[in-house]
Amino acid sequence: MPNPLRFPADGLPDVLSTPAEFAHAATRLSKGFGPVAVDTERASSFRFDDRAFLIQLRRRGVGTLLLAPEGNRKALTKHLGPVLNKLEWVIHSAPSDMPSLLALGLYPTSLVDTEKAARLAGFPQPNLARLVSDVLGLELAKGHGREDWSTTPLPKDWVIYAALDVEVLLELGEALIELLDNTQKLDWAEQEFRHILASFPPRRHHRTGDVLVTPLPTNHWRDIKGIGTLHSQQQLAIARALWRTRDRICQARDIAPNRVLRNKDLIALAQAAATTPAAAAAAIGIPSRNSKATRWSTVAAKALQQDAKSWPKPAPHNPVPFPSQKHWNEEYPQVMAFFTAARGALEAAAEELNVPLECIISMNSLRNIAWECVEVHGVCHAEVIAGVLESYSARPWQIDLIIGVLCGHPRPFDPHPGG
Repeated sequence: MPNPLRFPADGLPDVLSTPAEFAHAATRLSKGFGPVAVDTERASSFRFDDRAFLIQLRRRGVGTLLLAPEGNRKALTKHLGPVLNKLEWVIHSAPSDMPSLLALGLYPTSLVDTEKAARLAGFPQPNLARLVSDVLGLELAKGHGREDWSTTPLPKDWVIYAALDVEVLLELGEALIELLDNTQKLDWAEQEFRHILASFPPRRHHRTGDVLVTPLPTNHWRDIKGIGTLHSQQQLAIARALWRTRDRICQARDIAPNRVLRNKDLIALAQAAATTPAAAAAAIGIPSRNSKATRWSTVAAKALQQDAKSWPKPAPHNPVPFPSQKHWNEEYPQVMAFFTAARGALEAAAEELNVPLECIISMNSLRNIAWECVEVHGVCHAEVIAGVLESYSARPWQIDLIIGVLCGHPRPFDPHPGG
């Protein structure tokens, strides 16, 4: 039975929010030793963007620091950047936190991602609470991850939760690194960590090379889930107008877009070309006298009053290097046979290595390999496979492993099985 972890061992840290407090925190942090555990709490379900409202840090010789940057973001960058940007970070699921940290000009020299490390180590449920239990034998209090972290002041139980998220993160990282080293996977993990960092390149000063604030990624109306169901220019014009109007409202009020108009309702309004309150109400299931029905139908009607030449055209389909797999059984049976056999061999290798198959290869890249080997080159050759994998940004460990399975002993895969 895991031992419960209910309260920070060093006591409940204060939430620091002023420039003077950030300066003092930076001084303290600089006097610690070893890597720093990093986490963020954001409020994208409540606020317009995904900026961090709380940053949790823990370093040996320092303890835990909780920093609330809202209102003093430049000051936090000024004081904490010169310290944090010279350290290795230990972070859980770095891709979710990196954009908000980059938006504060924060970026590590190197990285240990405990979520990625756990996947490579073979843990089937690599969420933080489960890992702390499985690896360290501790029960981590959870339950406030979906709160509105822009709230001020933060309730005490939220502060406890936030502090505990980094309480044993350094120890978890060390235990996972030792486990990976003992199973000859440490080099794989280090390649993955470098790949994560490379996926989030910071802006840098052209002379000093110092990390600069990198704006949060911006959304585009064509990225809305379900936009592919809209086929006419009329529907697309309405979707664009609804998105732009919603975006202006939400940015001005600093409120999450789905709290003003849900994406699925935006798509439904566009699909129905809802230019009257009655049509809008029917499309999204609200009374026709609801002010939302009037607001959004007015936006849709105005969009269609614009010159049709200005309406957006359907996005061109991205060219793919091979036909859809659904046609392979009938039209390309040899490609299908190769793909099926290759997948089976890689699944067996993944099971033997205790690594999820998705950590080794994506199915789309394996389909591409099958197509190139059978239809394009007629041979299962290491150079062909490496070329495909490199186009998908596969890491060297993945390329070597996949080539070893598909082109190794006792003989390479036959690109024309049964032929």
